[in-house]
Amino acid sequence: MVVADDLKRKRAEVGTEIEVLRAQLETLEPELAAFSVFIERHDPRYSSNLALRKANRCQKRIRTPRSQRC
Repeated sequence: MVVADDLKRKRAEVGTEIEVLRAQLETLEPELAAFSVFIERHDPRYSSNLALRKANRCQKRIRTPRSQRC
């Protein structure tokens, strides 16, 4: 069936893209943590917990079909 074959191909493409994005996250998350540590040490008003909560809210919005900008 042609439709099923196309869907299988597309699913494989999406799976590959997800793997690439996960690898990028593994690289970027430690960098983000290092920025947070540096900023917290030099700006006592900054809290990475607040920034993290905002990022989590934004991520939840992205998952919804009609997301709003963060």
